[in-house]
Amino acid sequence: MAYVKYTWQNLPNITTPIDKANLDHLETQYEEFTKLFNAFTILAADVNDTPAALTLAASTIVARLAAGGIVAATPAQIMAILTGQAGADFSMNTHKITAVVDPTADQHAATKKYVDESREIATGSYSGNGGAGGRQITTGFVPTLVWLKTLNSSISFIIEGQDANESILITANPTRETAVHIHATDGFTVGDGSDIGNNNGVTYYWWAISA
Repeated sequence: MAYVKYTWQNLPNITTPIDKANLDHLETQYEEFTKLFNAFTILAADVNDTPAALTLAASTIVARLAAGGIVAATPAQIMAILTGQAGADFSMNTHKITAVVDPTADQHAATKKYVDESREIATGSYSGNGGAGGRQITTGFVPTLVWLKTLNSSISFIIEGQDANESILITANPTRETAVHIHATDGFTVGDGSDIGNNNGVTYYWWAISA
């Protein structure tokens, strides 16, 4: 059934009387037209002059998909539209984003659990044995920073992950020291080529972090 849209300015001139049959016909057309409009229903047309009823469930957003169709969009369809379309920051209005998987690339968002487990901290101590063969002190992870110190002297070491083959010997005149360095798989190495960091009978205390 086709319907003609008139504005107030272009209403046709009525030159013939409207009899009861014409009124009955108009009433029938009106009743058929209104049957399209159930509760929570709108008219939508994907093709010119072919409107169809579109009933909307509660909390529904109407969207035009990339393929061109007008739909009552599902959450997945809404996210597909939003993905890559942000022109500004999103505000969650103090609400949380939940059910997030662990990141797999540098620019992926990270969960609190992932960050907490990725940032590891450990402390411990060991007694030097005087060996010069490269003694491994394990921390349970590959640290990015280790602070190594004794209680009976002012000497301490700062071992940096970015300089895995050496450390900084903290004295009155700090120097680079290769005998103490980050281990490739776990913790750090002392006494590598000398007994530095592994003096016999000396107790060493360490603090390690992976960030």
